[in-house]
Amino acid sequence: MTSSSVASPATKAQFVARRQAIRRERQRLHFLKFWRFAVVLALAIGLVGLVRSSWGEIKGVEQITVERNRALAASQVYEQLALTFPMPIYLVEPHQLEERLQALPIVERAHLSRQLFPLGLHIEIKERVPVATAPRFGTAGVLDAEGVWISGATYPKVNRPKLKVEGYTVQRQKDWQALYPILQKAPVPIQKVDFNDPRNLILTTRLGTIWLGSLEPQRLNKQFRALKQLVPLTQKYAPEQIQYFDLRDPTMPAFHLRPKPQAKLKEGSKLQN
Repeated sequence: MTSSSVASPATKAQFVARRQAIRRERQRLHFLKFWRFAVVLALAIGLVGLVRSSWGEIKGVEQITVERNRALAASQVYEQLALTFPMPIYLVEPHQLEERLQALPIVERAHLSRQLFPLGLHIEIKERVPVATAPRFGTAGVLDAEGVWISGATYPKVNRPKLKVEGYTVQRQKDWQALYPILQKAPVPIQKVDFNDPRNLILTTRLGTIWLGSLEPQRLNKQFRALKQLVPLTQKYAPEQIQYFDLRDPTMPAFHLRPKPQAKLKEGSKLQN
């Protein structure tokens, strides 16, 4: 047997020492994992016990913070949540409470999260932005760009938009969604939108009243381009002289003047036979 086929005593000792070192390192890692698991488990058990104790209870609305709400009062948020105090924080269902808040017409989106330090609930509100005032059934209200109607009592009068909408109904929501973005590009500022006549959408501007006929979103841009062509022709007339702009057929735009009042007969004059 050659000397190369037999391992030297030194080589065997090194091999055994290396295996023992690897075994000790594995044992150390297993020990560390066990203690890490034990510490995490102990912390989790302690935290659960703490949360389930009286410390982990929401005792009142002072432990609820509400952010990004401007028109919606915090008291309205608390009322809509309808929580019973004291309430263990682990029983709070964020998704369920978010749905309650989003049931309010003024709320477009709500996000609720639980906090342990300090203990409480944190709510972020995204409100709908009113773009027009729109009374319904004798009640003041506002519309957002999506056509969601909100009672005017929710918004302070100082924040209400200048654009007015009359005759608005839920059935007109899709029409409004198509109309509003185009109104923002109109050649003259729109002061009022009148939905009362389904056959004739009427707009009010500083130049006068505009007849658009039945609402067809695909031709609105053509109608406003036609209005832009008419504007220079109206400069020699006072706004009160113009009865209305007729854009029902955008290929034949026109404006109509108010009839001149007939001269009154002089006092004492008689009609001739």
